[in-house]
Amino acid sequence: MEGIATGKYAEAVGRGTSLIFMFSMLAAAIGYGFRIFLSRSLAVDEFGLFYSVVAFIATIGVFRELGLATSLVKYISELKSKQNFAGIKSSIIMVFLAQTILSVAIFTPLIFFSDILASQYFGMPQASTVLFFLLIEAIVNMGIYSAVFQGMQKFKIFGLIEIFRVSILFAFAIPLASNGAVGIALAQLLTTLVMNVIFVGIAFKEMPALISEKFVFDTKLLRNVFKFGLTLWLGNIIVMLVSRLDIIFITYFRALKEVAWYNVSLPTAMLLTTFSAAVNNTLYPTVAELWANGRKEDVARGMESIIKFFFVLMLPPALVFLAYPDIIITTLFGESYLPASFSLQILSIGMLFSSISSIFLGVINGIGRPDMNAKVVSVVAGANFALNALLVPFYGLDGAAAATAISFGIMFLMTFTFLRNKMKMGMHFGDIGRIFLGGLIALLAVAAAKEALIIEDALIESAITFMISMTFYAAYLIAAKVMVKSDIELLETSGFRLPDSIKSLMLRILRN
Repeated sequence: MEGIATGKYAEAVGRGTSLIFMFSMLAAAIGYGFRIFLSRSLAVDEFGLFYSVVAFIATIGVFRELGLATSLVKYISELKSKQNFAGIKSSIIMVFLAQTILSVAIFTPLIFFSDILASQYFGMPQASTVLFFLLIEAIVNMGIYSAVFQGMQKFKIFGLIEIFRVSILFAFAIPLASNGAVGIALAQLLTTLVMNVIFVGIAFKEMPALISEKFVFDTKLLRNVFKFGLTLWLGNIIVMLVSRLDIIFITYFRALKEVAWYNVSLPTAMLLTTFSAAVNNTLYPTVAELWANGRKEDVARGMESIIKFFFVLMLPPALVFLAYPDIIITTLFGESYLPASFSLQILSIGMLFSSISSIFLGVINGIGRPDMNAKVVSVVAGANFALNALLVPFYGLDGAAAATAISFGIMFLMTFTFLRNKMKMGMHFGDIGRIFLGGLIALLAVAAAKEALIIEDALIESAITFMISMTFYAAYLIAAKVMVKSDIELLETSGFRLPDSIKSLMLRILRN
């Protein structure tokens, strides 16, 4: 019976991972299209202003989060397994009230100082109105429903949230873009209001217990949610620092044009994290259950195969960003954003470390050791702050990119060392070394193809050289037997499931 239950659980996790992976890719594509639309609809300074204000509010907003949403996922999952729907309702309401109170307390005072911030920090008068709209949006944002759907393992709805958000934002932004950054800020406020109505309504429809069950103010449950959340919150500061603090430094020491350039290179490089984000959304509850059931060996062995899959799949797109940054930037955003090219190359390396580290952090949380995040943040946060302060004043966005990449490298070393010691997780450095050797061969193939081909159209040349390099890369991986069928079988028996599309592709390659 246990084998049947495990199989059904693995199948459910696999379906969830596949759905979220597909939805994440679609949401990333729409969101990236939205950013391209803004870069071509707004002046460079206006583009930089909008994302500078977004980064400023997101940085302040980390003190509203306190890790409560992530903690809520954990406790909803546990309460669901016990069929304690009254506890689920109570935990949701208590977290919602706590975040609402914190939002009002943190963001309301900033509204009254928006004019001062606009003139002294952002240096543009219209920043005051942009600040006003986005501060109101932060106060009324009821994004807690995302944690509710994830905790209840309603992965289809959970995966659709970001698709709806970016699509609605895009729809509002098109007619409002003529008003510059102010219009886009208003579009974001309207989007949040519409999202609240849609997904709160869906939550009540899908989970009628949220209406029928009695609310009980459970102080013990609230303490547990806060205690676990506060530990996670320290880990979230890492993400805030390496993705937001750099923009704040660029805004203060440099110019809004560099903020605009950086907000082209950073999200482009972050496309490399799409796979790890999709895996993490189901990895956390999967690891938590396997670990609770004493299947520590399965967690360790499953993670070893996931790491190999990660490097095999992520290296090719990273190579594209390293080899063709100028073409990517100018084609998508225009020549005015060409200064973002070098920072894109630096960040592409950093995002490889970021992706694998985020997977490690998901495992660390899943095995019940979020306190490790505090140890990581004490080093990574300090290093990121120091590196930004040292590099940004002199090297601008390229210095910020270097600070980000180095910070993620430190995070990778710390998280891997912890997991290796905690559950004897190996890294298969020989296989990973062979994977990177394959990447080097692919890069050499790119260089040789560029030299041999004489094609005026840069896009056609890039497409041809990329196909040639990937042919060499795939041939090398198969010849070197870096991946074998047993890797996929190991994941299945350990309770992990790859997205079906990726699994089918890998099996087809291995069979050939």
